[in-house]
This record gives sequence, structure tokens and C-alpha cells, in this order.
Amino acid sequence: MEWSKLKSIILILLVVVDLLLMGLAMYLHAQTRHQRQNAEADLIALFAQSDIALPPSCLPAREPLLSPRTTVRDTDAEAQAAAALLGEITETNLSGSTHSFASDRGTAVFSANGNFSVTLEPGALPAAGSPARQAAKLLRSMGVEAVQADAAGEAEAAELVFTQTVEDLPIFSCTVTFGYDETSLISCSGRCLLGETPVRSGDTPLSTATLLLHFLNDVKTGGDLCSEITSLDYGYRFTGSYGSALTPVLRISTNIGDYFVSASAASVDRTGS
Repeated sequence: MEWSKLKSIILILLVVVDLLLMGLAMYLHAQTRHQRQNAEADLIALFAQSDIALPPSCLPAREPLLSPRTTVRDTDAEAQAAAALLGEITETNLSGSTHSFASDRGTAVFSANGNFSVTLEPGALPAAGSPARQAAKLLRSMGVEAVQADAAGEAEAAELVFTQTVEDLPIFSCTVTFGYDETSLISCSGRCLLGETPVRSGDTPLSTATLLLHFLNDVKTGGDLCSEITSLDYGYRFTGSYGSALTPVLRISTNIGDYFVSASAASVDRTGS
């Protein structure tokens, strides 16, 4: 057989194989989507039997990739954060669990549990344009990735709240509040992790459906008057001091408040962030 004819046959066979593989992939995808839709419908119906509305729009399109993390205190990072707000600083205390800094702009105190407080002299750091943009820029200078969570007050005097993130997922228990008067930033306080948060080995996170079933059982057992789930958000919680775990959780927001379900242990916490 001539090589040109053989080459044409081979090319035709390759095209046929590609089409078969594409068709198989589309079939498997359709099957997976159908099974997922059926599972979601069953889950929604199960919640409805308990008089709890679970809107389909709340369910995530895919399971998130969450890894347990640990936390490491970094005193150099704390000094960088203080300098971002206070300028040239002097270390006034680097012993024990509390680290303090000062400058002619004000003072800063950082604790081993991630809490911190910065107080500025009036007019020391004038508001530059939009307070929200200035606060976001200051956070980046402090080495903190965060998203704005809330704003309260008038345009000329406001409190701006930001939630810290790690790889675009919120750390629900770590928020930073910027306080402004009519002309300048006067305070910055809250809780944030300024050291590394390396991934550590741990249990594989449970599926969203499994976590929701644990939540449903907890609500029924506790007699909570929950009637609607308003949102589902994955993220982390930090409840100890540096060296403690950064725990993956599913936050379930309802008509009576927020619940936090550990993504690996499925324990339910109603105490808040």
C-alpha cells in the first residue's frame, strides 16, 4: 500500500478516535451533572421536610479545595505592619506575648492571639481621597490580603471593616476595622495573621452535602427556630494563638444567625466567628 494512502487512513482513524473520546467525555459530564442535580434536589427536599428553605442558588457549583493550615508568628511582619501606619517606629516591648511599637504618629500593640490595636494622633495620617481605597492600600502595605466587609458612618466620619483572606478565601475570625474622623485615620484594630500560614497534613474535607446534613441534625436536635438558609460560604477560622490551626469551615448563614461547620470534623458552632 502506498504511504500516502496509509497516512490518510491513519489520520481518519485518529479523527474517529478523537470524536469517540470527545463523545465519551461529554456523556460522562452529562451523567455527573445529572447525578449532582438529583442529589441537590434530594437535599433541598430533605430540608423542606424540616421547614427549612435551602435555595438552589446557595449551593456551590463545585467543591472548594480547602487545606488545613497552621499559623506562625512573625515579629518582623508585625514591625512592618506597625511601620505602614506609624512611619519610623521604635520598639517599646518585644518580650512575652505582647509586642509594642511607637512613633510620633501614635502607638501599636500586637498580641500572640493575632489581636492588635493602633492608635494615631489626630491629623497624623490624613485621609487621602476615598477612605476605603486608602484603607485597602494600607492593608497591602501591612502585608495583609483582605476584602471590605462593611462600612458604617457618614462619608466624612466612618468605620471601615475588612475581612482577611488566604488564597481568596475569608478568615471569618480575622477582621480589621479602620476608624476615621472628619479629616484623618485615627485608629486601626482587630485581629489578623501577619505570619505565614503553611498548609499542613490533615483530614480530607467532607462534601458540602455531608456538612449540611450535620448542620440539619444539629438544628433539629437543638430545637433552633431556623427556617431559611441565606448563604453558604467556605473559608477559615482561627480561634487560638499563633501556632494553632487555621481550620477550614463552611459558614451557613440563616434567618437566625450564622453557623460554622468544621469541614473535616463536621462539628457545628453557633458561637459566632
